[in-house]
Amino acid sequence: MSTTHSLSQQEHLFLELLASAIHGDIPDPTPFVGLDDAVWTQIHRLMVAHAVPAFVGDRVLLLPKEALPCRTLRLTIFSEIEMTKRGNRYLTKALEQLSALYQAHDLPFVLLKGLGLSLFYPDPTLRTGGDLDTLFYRSGDYERANALLEAEGYYLHDDSEVRYGHTAFTYGRTVVENHARAVFFDHKKYNQFFDDLVWEAAQSDAFLTITYEGYTFKTLPHELNIVYTFIHMFFHWLHWGVGFRQYCDWIRLMTQLKGQVDTKEIERIAGALDILYPMQLFAQAAEEYLRVAPEVFPFSRLEVHDPYSDQIVRDVLHSGNFGFSHRPERARSRLMTDLRKLLFKARRSYRLHAIAPTHASRIIWGSIIGHLMLRLRKL
Repeated sequence: MSTTHSLSQQEHLFLELLASAIHGDIPDPTPFVGLDDAVWTQIHRLMVAHAVPAFVGDRVLLLPKEALPCRTLRLTIFSEIEMTKRGNRYLTKALEQLSALYQAHDLPFVLLKGLGLSLFYPDPTLRTGGDLDTLFYRSGDYERANALLEAEGYYLHDDSEVRYGHTAFTYGRTVVENHARAVFFDHKKYNQFFDDLVWEAAQSDAFLTITYEGYTFKTLPHELNIVYTFIHMFFHWLHWGVGFRQYCDWIRLMTQLKGQVDTKEIERIAGALDILYPMQLFAQAAEEYLRVAPEVFPFSRLEVHDPYSDQIVRDVLHSGNFGFSHRPERARSRLMTDLRKLLFKARRSYRLHAIAPTHASRIIWGSIIGHLMLRLRKL
């Protein structure tokens, strides 16, 4: 791993533990023997910042006694593992109840990312849970589902529907996000292209049925799911930054599906959406920093090392989950907060332009339009 020379000690060791979690192996204890408590604290902060405390923490607790962190940190990690497992049980139960509600009202849906991707992990209960994202593919069902959840007492989020196709609700501890479309590029033609692929999958009955915990739900076909999971990570990385939880989702999905997908179709879709080069960079970074085998990636790879793959890893490390580790701080006034966000995105657009020029050039305009639409909605 010669490209890791620019990483700090805690970043390097965090990536070693993360790689072991991704591959389901036991980490090499050598670099952890006698490790200073302050370094362990920094490693743990990275685990939390990237929403992988249980996924990585499970590997930490497999280290031999002489390589383990102090007892206090071990107890913290153990508690985080148990809380993550409990949270996933709660989320699974919530999905079961939501599925029953939608089924009773003839509202078939496709489950996007999240809990569905946890099934591709060595232990699904160790993936930090999030929202329940449901995609409605029949005309009118999205609006009907929104009306149903409001009638059932779900709380409608104030910032929902800034752009048509995404409405968020909360019920208890569960956030449910209804979607009329799966992707939200700043270029409409890319949204339409992916919408057409979903429509074609629905027409040909190509959605996959997954059985989990005694009940079933539908997911995207594998090829679409691999591209969609990357799009979700790419979108957040482009606008705010993204953490390793989403990165791991993408890697684990492809690892489990190795040799089972149409590689030409994946490359065709990625090329049409102008995201193939970013996909190749994220793949190269995963190979060099996380020990992922080249054959895991079902698309063409870069032939030589590209320095932008190093930039991506450093950016992900510093971003944390959904970019929260480096987002601009809130100001006292809403106007100043919005200005800080716009300046942040302007700098990000400039920095990422060489990697994704088509998409990076729209970051700032998409942000301005989104803020204006949100403000107009509240008038």
